[in-house]
Amino acid sequence: MRSKTIPLVVAGTVIILGLALVVGLRRTVTIQVDGKAQEVQTYAMTAGWVLHDAGIVLGPADRVTPALDAMIGLQASIAVERAAQVNLYTSGSQPVKTVYSTGRSPEVFLAAADLKLNPGDQLYWNGQAVDPAQVLPDAAQYNLQLAVAHPVTLVVDGESSTVTTRGSTLGDGLWQAGIKISPLDGLSAPYNTYAGDSASMVVKQAAPVHVLVDGHTVEGKSAAATVGQALAELGVSLQGLDRSQPTEDQPLPADGTIKIVRVREEIVLSQTTLPFKSETVADPLTELDQIRIVQAGQVGIKVTRQRVTYEDGKEVSRQNEGEWIARQPQNRKIGYGTRVVIHTLDTPGGTIQYYRAVRVYATSFAPCNFIQFIGRCSYTTANGMKLQKGVIGTGEAWYHLFVNQKVYVEGYGTATVGDYGYVPGYWIDLGYSDSDFVNWHGYTMLYFLAPAPKNVPWTLPK
Repeated sequence: MRSKTIPLVVAGTVIILGLALVVGLRRTVTIQVDGKAQEVQTYAMTAGWVLHDAGIVLGPADRVTPALDAMIGLQASIAVERAAQVNLYTSGSQPVKTVYSTGRSPEVFLAAADLKLNPGDQLYWNGQAVDPAQVLPDAAQYNLQLAVAHPVTLVVDGESSTVTTRGSTLGDGLWQAGIKISPLDGLSAPYNTYAGDSASMVVKQAAPVHVLVDGHTVEGKSAAATVGQALAELGVSLQGLDRSQPTEDQPLPADGTIKIVRVREEIVLSQTTLPFKSETVADPLTELDQIRIVQAGQVGIKVTRQRVTYEDGKEVSRQNEGEWIARQPQNRKIGYGTRVVIHTLDTPGGTIQYYRAVRVYATSFAPCNFIQFIGRCSYTTANGMKLQKGVIGTGEAWYHLFVNQKVYVEGYGTATVGDYGYVPGYWIDLGYSDSDFVNWHGYTMLYFLAPAPKNVPWTLPK
């Protein structure tokens, strides 16, 4: 037992001393970074510590040979391959993908980004088309653009075609197809719509439009779906009650002609006079047989409201919307005198007093004037007086009002109302005897002598 233990102890001691010798020795290590070599003196035993001592910072995807935890000998070399940052841009709304790779070909970059090229797709590096298998020069960063091919269906004025474009928008598809678009043309989707989100676009090319408005023609082009949209594009506005032919919600006519009818309405108030009436009233302030305007007449006013419609300046309709009396007519009041005034008059027979004087038409009669009517002479009047000078006759209406009234007839003299005949008012017959008969035919004045009776008639029958 004793003899066996001693050799084991000696062997262990030798190993420990060997390790200590190795650890304690200074080493020369060659480091190659992306093909550039440098030598460092180090006591480090692993590749990682050698790089640390050399001040070389590694990126997350850098490749080191041997491994970082590998032990190195007294004479050793370490290779470092720097991983480049690769920014991969895809078309449209796809986000940017960034990967790190020690490879130098686009196909390696695509694989790292989990992307692949489909038929028709194209990869660009620095704006130039590049083969995916091509090895690119060393660089710390690569920017690559993946142009995805999109089939786009284009319907232009009803004719359909399909093109493949690597552009990101539907507009690129139009360009790829060689279709020129005017700002006035109609597109079913915005020009910059991402091609991967919509695989079709309908194009309606603008057609000539002629707008007849306000006496002249506005020329333009439009691809609008309706008349109203076309008018808006051409800057022609419908105001108030204006209308278009066809109407705003109709599609554009085949010949592109639109007529604007300017419509306006106005309210017209017209006045019509309402006639007034005349009425007679007793007027105690005015003398008998005189008249006075007690109240002046005033016409009334009727107002009519009308709605008048004009089209292009010409009246096309007029509609009554109501009427009202703005002012009622006021009757004219004519006052007939009821005031008795005693007047005096100098006559050939002396001064008389009278309360009424009227102008009358006078004729004359005598007893035997009646032969032609009754076949005999009549000497007695209606009130029983003898027919002779000093008795006058009137119409029947006057007779009943003035029987036995004392009067004075200008040119005839004083008399009494005692008979009546078939004559109208303001006509009197002057009585005579057959021997002194005077034939009267003419106007004269009749005076009613005072005193006036209690019930004086205010007006005289005609």
